[in-house]
Amino acid sequence: MLARLDPDIRARIFGEDWALMRGTRNRIAHGYALVSAEIVRRTVVVDLPAIIGALQAASRSGS
Repeated sequence: MLARLDPDIRARIFGEDWALMRGTRNRIAHGYALVSAEIVRRTVVVDLPAIIGALQAASRSGS
């Protein structure tokens, strides 16, 4: 779980995007009845590959 990462490592990997990522997760988890399925789909298709790439790059660099 990304929230358990050391805050410095998380900041190095995601920068200011972490707050947006966490907010999106909370909105989906706690307000799922109000979240558009299209927004979730677009997030998975457009944003998730960049997150996976950032994690893979950090893993390769040992961060």
